[in-house]
Amino acid sequence: MKSIYLVGMIHVLVALLSPRLVLRAAEPITVASYYFGNYHPGDPRNTRMKGATWSEWELVKAAKPRFPGHQQPKVPLWGYLDESDAKVMARKIAAAADHGIDAFMAVKMFGVPYFPNVSMGWDPSPRAAQEDAFGDFGYPFTNTIGNNTPENFRTALEKTKERLLAQPGGPRILNLNCWNEWTEGSYLEPDTVHGSKYLEAVRSVFGGN
Repeated sequence: MKSIYLVGMIHVLVALLSPRLVLRAAEPITVASYYFGNYHPGDPRNTRMKGATWSEWELVKAAKPRFPGHQQPKVPLWGYLDESDAKVMARKIAAAADHGIDAFMAVKMFGVPYFPNVSMGWDPSPRAAQEDAFGDFGYPFTNTIGNNTPENFRTALEKTKERLLAQPGGPRILNLNCWNEWTEGSYLEPDTVHGSKYLEAVRSVFGGN
């Protein structure tokens, strides 16, 4: 009798919880992206150290290939834009929204203890002195991520989405690294090699407006 009672209670609990779990799994995943705001002239700290016209773009432009197969410099398809221009930021925000990105990252906004993260790439070599030998000596002389094609990036997004949806009580937020970290080789903005394919990968997995 006890085993029959327990089985019956399990069936009742499953019946009660299943709709909640289905609803929880169906909740949309908020897709956020880090935004690195240093691609504009006139920042007071940069002005003191580098001059009034300096921005991170200078490092991006000066980057060189440091080893066989190393793809540098990275060239933005939209050009070396000044993000302090309201029209430039409006274009970025519109592109993000159109490709399924809900927010540029504010750490305290979402109230979760950690953020599942997918990185588009990693190559901080533009921050290293270009005349010095390059190796794994410590930042910015570090190993880089290779084979981070748009196709592999999409696969990483799909697997992360599956893992998030498989956790009924887990977070419903994913962070992408990064919208525009050109100086560290981690950016979703279009470049002259892949165009908008990284953004298209995000939209194919998470949808867009």
